[in-house]
Amino acid sequence: MTLTTIKPAGLSKPVDLADNERIRLGTGNDLQIYHDGTRSWLANATGGLRLSVAGGSNRVDINKGTVDEHLARFIADGAVELYYDNSKKFETTSSGATVSG
Repeated sequence: MTLTTIKPAGLSKPVDLADNERIRLGTGNDLQIYHDGTRSWLANATGGLRLSVAGGSNRVDINKGTVDEHLARFIADGAVELYYDNSKKFETTSSGATVSG
């Protein structure tokens, strides 16, 4: 399926794909998003992969599933935090880093 137009209001229906079917972006299909039946993938074949926040948000969170259990947090102009079982174990600071445990 090739999607050539999206209405200004967005899609009227969800796009459902089976396992191993991919959403491919870029002229050479450089970025792919898919699920292989066991894992979900965001695969980038060209250049770097950039996650960017804009507007009022100033951080990127990586959480476990849909629950609010942190794995990692990246705060713009601030700390990088790493967690073990939702407990912060490592944090960068303006003077270096703090490790707990």
